[in-house]
Amino acid sequence: MVPARGQTLAEAARKEAARRKELERQGIEGRVIGPGDPSMLAPNGSLTISVQGTNRAAVSREADNRGSPAYYRSRIERLDREIRQADERLKLLKAREEAARKDQSRGLSAGRAGGASAAEQLSRQVADLDLRLKQLRSERQEVYDSGRKAGFHPGELEGRGVLP
Repeated sequence: MVPARGQTLAEAARKEAARRKELERQGIEGRVIGPGDPSMLAPNGSLTISVQGTNRAAVSREADNRGSPAYYRSRIERLDREIRQADERLKLLKAREEAARKDQSRGLSAGRAGGASAAEQLSRQVADLDLRLKQLRSERQEVYDSGRKAGFHPGELEGRGVLP
């Protein structure tokens, strides 16, 4: 019988440091959630916020930039891009779902294993993506509203300049 030995804290720290170094080498950045963001990201959930020493400057710069329309405009533009991409993907999935239903009604997929499950899977993907779109649109509206509360005009927030 061999005695079981748990991982020491030092071993775990070395493994985590190696993992982070590898991610940094690959150019993958960790996500930093700034001071005001948790309520917007998970209003009914719980988040743990952790700021590493190297990212403190980025977080403070982001907090400083909240006083500028560029901060809100860049977030709105990013959300608009995500919404457009999700909308295009949703149209594609709906077309594939419709084609799968037609094939199923003609009996073309009845002979194939998993034909019904493929249509069900497409339906689930459509529902998930539809929910994601609603979340993105809601997040965009929240960012827009906070920009308006900060005193910026709609044109400033959407990149059209100040409108009279």
